[in-house]
Amino acid sequence: MSLRSSSSARAASSEPEAPSGASLSLEIDREMEQMRRLSLPSNHKVVSAKPRPSIVEIAEACGLLDMSPSDLVAETNKEQCGFRYYHCVLSSAFHSNGSATIFLANFDANTNLESLDSTKIPAKVFEDVTYPQTELALAVLGLLIYRSDVYGKRVLCLLRDTAPHQEDFSASLEPLKKAATKLRVTHHVQWVPPKEKKENIRLSVNAGMRLRVMLCQTRSSEDEPPRKAVYEAKALVDPSWNPFYCMCL
Repeated sequence: MSLRSSSSARAASSEPEAPSGASLSLEIDREMEQMRRLSLPSNHKVVSAKPRPSIVEIAEACGLLDMSPSDLVAETNKEQCGFRYYHCVLSSAFHSNGSATIFLANFDANTNLESLDSTKIPAKVFEDVTYPQTELALAVLGLLIYRSDVYGKRVLCLLRDTAPHQEDFSASLEPLKKAATKLRVTHHVQWVPPKEKKENIRLSVNAGMRLRVMLCQTRSSEDEPPRKAVYEAKALVDPSWNPFYCMCL
């Protein structure tokens, strides 16, 4: 009896144990990962997602950091011994691929940046309706894109590349005046050329504006402008393009 028992015990011990569910799952995962690696080309590289730009980087791109806090003063209220500030700053930037971006910075009662919105203008928008690629033309388009945000407010239109002494500057202001009148916007155009960039952004940024920018609460971005806004802006900057459409504005 004892001999048979020991023989059966040796036979049982010589048989491989069945793998547990956890170890089997781990082994399958390893094999799948190995197969995935073998299927990749030899020059394959894992590319990480592009980090989202910081609020300071966006503010620098739209020209806010080239301003000083005093630029936000719209007018002096002598009766109340105080100041009236701009509610919004509208600006734009062109890109090397033919596209552009329009920015709208909204400030609160304490002149702190409350929100920063942007709308991308693809190159095809300029091509489809032959829309002018100028800062003043983009200011017209910006007012119409953000009409609900700027209606009845004080807006500072920031120019960075277009100098006021250029020959066609005064003529280019007329469409902007029409758009501002349509939206009951009190606007002012100011030329703020980009400042010389330094390696350390903190050394080249106005401390007062940087602090206001850092207090920004929200920001948003749109990939394309509304087609209606583009048509309206085109009719304003070029009345001969569609006179019937312009009469409806």
